[in-house]
Amino acid sequence: MARPIPDFEGFYEQDVAARHVRKLIEGALERGQPCPPLLLIGRYGSGKSTFAQAISRKSRVGFYPWPAGKDLSIVMLCEALKQLSDCDIIFLDEAHALPRPAQEILQLALDQWKIPQVKNGHVDRRNLVSIARFTPILATNEPGSLRPALRSRFERIEFRPYTVRALTAIARVIAPRFGFELTPQAARVLAEVAQASPRLVEMRIKDLGLYFPAVTKMTQDNVSVLLENQGIDKYGLWPAQRQYLQILAAKPQKACTLERLTLGIGMDATMVRQEYEPYLIEQEFIEISNRGRAITEKGKALATEYTAIERAADEAAEKEEEGC
Repeated sequence: MARPIPDFEGFYEQDVAARHVRKLIEGALERGQPCPPLLLIGRYGSGKSTFAQAISRKSRVGFYPWPAGKDLSIVMLCEALKQLSDCDIIFLDEAHALPRPAQEILQLALDQWKIPQVKNGHVDRRNLVSIARFTPILATNEPGSLRPALRSRFERIEFRPYTVRALTAIARVIAPRFGFELTPQAARVLAEVAQASPRLVEMRIKDLGLYFPAVTKMTQDNVSVLLENQGIDKYGLWPAQRQYLQILAAKPQKACTLERLTLGIGMDATMVRQEYEPYLIEQEFIEISNRGRAITEKGKALATEYTAIERAADEAAEKEEEGC
C-alpha cells in the first residue's frame, strides 16, 4: 500500500520544530530563496526522514534522498549536487557516517555555491563549477560526529521524546493506511511498548495486518498475540534487553564493559549502543560511566523478576516432562 506524502500536521510532540521550520519555509518561498540548511537530531525511528519529506512537500521542490555512508564518495556527492535545481532539497540520512572529504565538499558548496569539477571520475579541486542554490537536510543521532565547521552552518532541529499519549494518537492514524482500525486499548498497548519510537509503532501495525489479514478492527488481544510472538514483554523490552539486564545483575563487580555485554548477549557493540541501551538509560534501568555499564536498583528489581519468571517456566516444563 502506497504511503501518503507526509505533512507537518501528523508530527505529534514535534509541533515546536514543525512550527519553526514552517515559518522558515514560508519566508524562503516569499523571498524566492532556498530554505536554510537543516540538521535533524533525534534517536533512531523518531521520524527524521518523514519530517524531511514533509519539508519538501511544504517547500514544493524536488527531494533527493541519499544514504550518507562510507560508500558516498566525493565524486558521487558532486554529481548529485550538480543535478539539483534551484531550491531543491538533498537529504542525507545517517549523516554522522558522511566521510570527511564529502563533508568538506558540502561545506564548500554551502559557502560558495560551487563544487570541484569532476573529470573522468576524478575530482579536480583546483577548478570549481557553479551549482544551483539548494537546501541540504542532514539527519543523525550523533551530531558530534560531524565536523564542527560544517555543523555550525546548519539550523539545528532537535526532536523531542515521544510520549505514550502521542504514540497512541500516531498508532490510530497509521492503522487505516494498512486497511484496519485499532481500538483505543490496542493503540495504547502498542504505544506503551514502542520504546518512544514511531517507527516501531508503524512496523508492528504492519505486522498486525499480516497476522490477521481478515480483521478490520484490531483489539488488545490481537496486539498481545503479536507481542508474545515477538518476545516483547509488558515493559516493551526485547529479549536481548532482558538478557542485558540479567547479565549486569549477575556481575559481582559494580560495572561491566560493553565488550563483555556484547559477548554475553551475542550482539555487536553498535547494535547494543544504538538500539538497546538508549531506552534502558531513559527508563533508568542502567547507568553508563567511564568505568562501564552498571545496573540500577530499578534495573535489578526487573532482572530479578525476569529470573523468577524463567525459573517458574523451567520448573513447569520439568514437571510436564516428568508427567509424560
